[in-house]
Amino acid sequence: MQVTVPKIASSNIKRVIIKEKFGYEEGSEEMEHALFAPHVTLAKCCLLTADVAREFYSLQRAFTFAFIRNPWTRLYSAYKDKIVKFKGFEDYYYIKKILFTVRDWTWEEVKNEPAVREAAGTITFTDFLTMLATTDAENFNDHWKPWFLLTQPCMIKYDYIGYLEDIGTAYQVVKNKVFSDLDIDLGERYEGSSGSAGTIEAYKVVPKHVLDAIVAKFEDDFNIGGYSTDINCIDQLHG
Repeated sequence: MQVTVPKIASSNIKRVIIKEKFGYEEGSEEMEHALFAPHVTLAKCCLLTADVAREFYSLQRAFTFAFIRNPWTRLYSAYKDKIVKFKGFEDYYYIKKILFTVRDWTWEEVKNEPAVREAAGTITFTDFLTMLATTDAENFNDHWKPWFLLTQPCMIKYDYIGYLEDIGTAYQVVKNKVFSDLDIDLGERYEGSSGSAGTIEAYKVVPKHVLDAIVAKFEDDFNIGGYSTDINCIDQLHG
């Protein structure tokens, strides 16, 4: 059973599990349909929230695993994927929230759909982090909610927790345990996921008080994962 955390290779892991569980071939109509809403496809067999995972684990019914990631790189990835790419209604909601809470737009201005859409492309990484800094982490969207809250590692005794920064090793461990007869890999997409100069540069323009607030909200992710809160150490693997 995988306790899934968005922005930590979750989509590709879902693809692997779907192929293993249902036998769908890559590129097939069945696979495309299943990947359109993978959380629905897998909800009843092997894709869990932490609350459901506790029940399964107590019954000793499954090998339970999760992947975690450096909060700095995960947040920047979420910003690029969900705010910059601006892919749907949920993202539109958060753009409105940023305009209202960070840019000080009035409610009437936020209701002006054309104006909001025009402003969407101007939302900066600092705007995004400032919204998070002023929001209770319990109310974060799952794509940027601390993985500590999503996986609840103090309440679930995981059989394995892997790191995205070493995804090749982590995936091999899970594959050997769960998908040993399945000839499929994750590809090269996650090479270098521990960080990059571009990610560090993005954080350098963020005010210190905002970064301090982010560190406080992700304290458990940093501490339990063994990650440095120093943004300049983003390329170091977990300690």
